[in-house]
Amino acid sequence: MRILIVDDDQNGLVMLEAILQGLGHEVMAAQNGQIALELARITLPELIISDILMPVMDGYQLCREWKRDDKLRNIPFIFYTATYTDSKDEELALSMGAERFIVKPVEPDEFSRIFQEIIGNVKKGKVKAAPAPEEEKEVFKLYNERLIKKLEKKMLDLERGIAVRKQAEEALRESKERYRALFDNMSNAVAIYEAKSEGEDFIFIDFNKGGERIEGIHREALIGKGVLEVFPGVKEFGLFDVFKRVWETGNPEHHPIAMYKDERITVWRDNFIYKLPSEEVVAIYSDETDR
Repeated sequence: MRILIVDDDQNGLVMLEAILQGLGHEVMAAQNGQIALELARITLPELIISDILMPVMDGYQLCREWKRDDKLRNIPFIFYTATYTDSKDEELALSMGAERFIVKPVEPDEFSRIFQEIIGNVKKGKVKAAPAPEEEKEVFKLYNERLIKKLEKKMLDLERGIAVRKQAEEALRESKERYRALFDNMSNAVAIYEAKSEGEDFIFIDFNKGGERIEGIHREALIGKGVLEVFPGVKEFGLFDVFKRVWETGNPEHHPIAMYKDERITVWRDNFIYKLPSEEVVAIYSDETDR
């Protein structure tokens, strides 16, 4: 069987490749979801095994694109992770159409048993489908909640787990660099705002590369400017009221797909808004214009 494995950890890739080759399988390897998609479209695998937390395109995003692709959607998708391990992570993975959610490590015999079971299901036409369009909004919301919680937990665990200050500072720096890499390489746009004048405006304090690509605006041109200046149609769009509610209550909200329009652009956006403990408001959104 030809199996595509995806993991940004080189040691993890080598170990998994050795296990699978020892079971007699042909293995292709990729370091992130984007590379995996490109490889799969050139040479179709019969099965894919993917980690979740990766730069450029994480495992959840990869699964979403996999199930949207006519050539790939019927190829079984397995998550294999040591980072996302609780029931909510598994719920999200299966809701996206994954066949299995496996927590590392797993013995070779167990891997073989799982493969045989999945192969049998494929022969019976029992490969899971992508979520229906009406379900995608909930999946998108759950995805963002899990990603943010996981990144926050990694930061907290790192800060609490190191006793020596020098070690803590060095580890925290590395964690922030990794967080920044993930932040900048997410395909969705992420904007972080600071409330001004008790919520009368929200000032850009950070903006990721996904946002630069979606909006066609460089981060430097946004930092320090208010959302009302950059996106003058934000009140008519209904998102400004969501910003204020989330900032005042601390309760996250999903602003479903809707058309945004001003003199510069007319686009469709799907937004998820939440508040950080440090009081900043975060907007994670996707461009749904082409859909």
